[in-house]
Amino acid sequence: MIYALQYVSKRTIIAVQIELREKIMNYQVGQEVWVKCTGTDTWGCGVVTGVTAKRVRVYNEVRDLEGLYAPQNVEVK
Repeated sequence: MIYALQYVSKRTIIAVQIELREKIMNYQVGQEVWVKCTGTDTWGCGVVTGVTAKRVRVYNEVRDLEGLYAPQNVEVK
């Protein structure tokens, strides 16, 4: 019985994580965004070039390169 409760709670946690990921990862290719530059507190302009399961691929116009960013480091303009 305890095992079943643990299994249900793990499934619930996974369902919530998937739901949050869908909300966070709602980016479209070509969309202009702000990206947080690695290792600093500065934000720069960028354009979404793709999305993976866990990251957002963004062309960072300030640094003139494309990179994978965690969703919490990307915000819609």
